[in-house]
Amino acid sequence: MKQRTGSLGFLRECVRKDVRRRLADPASLLLWIGIPAVIGSLLAMVTGGGGGPRAHLLVADNDDSFLSRALIAAAAQGPAAEFLQVQSVSPQEGRERLDAGDGSALLLIPKGFARAVIDREATELTLVTNPAQRILPAIIEQGAEMLVEVIFYAQRLFAEAWAPISEALETDADAGPTLDQVNAVSSAIYERIEALEPLLFPPALKLVSEEQEGEGAGGTGEESEAGAFDMARLFLPAMLFMSVLFVAQGVSDDLWYEIDNGTLRRVLASRHGAGVLLAGKLAATAAVVAVVAAVGLAIAFALLSVPASRLVPALLWCTYAGAAFVAYFLALQSLATSRRGGSVLSSMILFPLLMAGGSFFPFAVMPEWMAAIGRRTPNGMALLQFEAILFGRSEPLALVRTGAAIGLAAAAAVALCAARARRLARAGG
Repeated sequence: MKQRTGSLGFLRECVRKDVRRRLADPASLLLWIGIPAVIGSLLAMVTGGGGGPRAHLLVADNDDSFLSRALIAAAAQGPAAEFLQVQSVSPQEGRERLDAGDGSALLLIPKGFARAVIDREATELTLVTNPAQRILPAIIEQGAEMLVEVIFYAQRLFAEAWAPISEALETDADAGPTLDQVNAVSSAIYERIEALEPLLFPPALKLVSEEQEGEGAGGTGEESEAGAFDMARLFLPAMLFMSVLFVAQGVSDDLWYEIDNGTLRRVLASRHGAGVLLAGKLAATAAVVAVVAAVGLAIAFALLSVPASRLVPALLWCTYAGAAFVAYFLALQSLATSRRGGSVLSSMILFPLLMAGGSFFPFAVMPEWMAAIGRRTPNGMALLQFEAILFGRSEPLALVRTGAAIGLAAAAAVALCAARARRLARAGG
């Protein structure tokens, strides 16, 4: 019992010592805290305080008909206007601006578009996307595909209804419809919709995706209600875990501090063993990670309107993952034969983990093969569960399974480091 009490007292002293060392180096501490703070501030400025970025669509209307003009006006108004900025340009200007990176995509409406739609003839809308962007052009492309589907079914449902407009175009292709023709078409469309009402209201078919089913079972679905794409929602968790990994890698260098100052050798000569010293480092680092995570979560609370009830579980998970990451890097440091070698080895592992694990590039914008690998890295698994907690998609079984995998790997890493402690102490003189 005395030995157990003594070990607990020694553990407290180890934690106190490492915390004091962190406080004695405020520059590193502020750097770690500053990563999520700076990224959050930049995201707030870019998104205007929480809104998503707007895709910039350039439209070259070669038809200049009432239908093409109505199409452009509809894209620039209503719900689409929240994330889509539409600007009319000439075809040459549009291509020049897109080549210069000024725009997300260029939509080319061909001559004769309105006549082809009304007469149920083939026509082609050309969409040229900016290769320097991935997400915003993809949103526009999805919208364009939906537009094609809408036009296709509108042709088949309302071809007879807009016959008066088709006849007017035969007489004068450049003239728009008269008021009487518009009224006639509106009445015919209303009658057609009324006839289809039993199928449309409510819809005869209902599409339910697997993700929606998961939200219904274990999530709140609040993320889907948040609206359009949100850059802060995509990048802030990834940047926070980048900061946590930097903390873990930086703190792991302390192992060589203990070796160079003879602390590890003296601990091995005592009855406590290297395991207690390493446990103290994990606990002290967990406290630092908790501070860094608290800053990031405060930004998430303000920027993403994350419910306060999710902040504590997210903080605990981030702290747990950070302590596990320290264990991994301590094991890497123990495999080296010098401080320089340990720094090189840990850096060689750190940056591929950041790259593949969703910190440099979120999984949503990665190639699928790379995202599949990244989701299986320790930091990738932890990041996915952190996002699930933060955005209300967390499932207890998946959380426990991931936590067990990360924790068991961390325990093995600490055991490896402790097993090599005596050899490291001898190497340090």
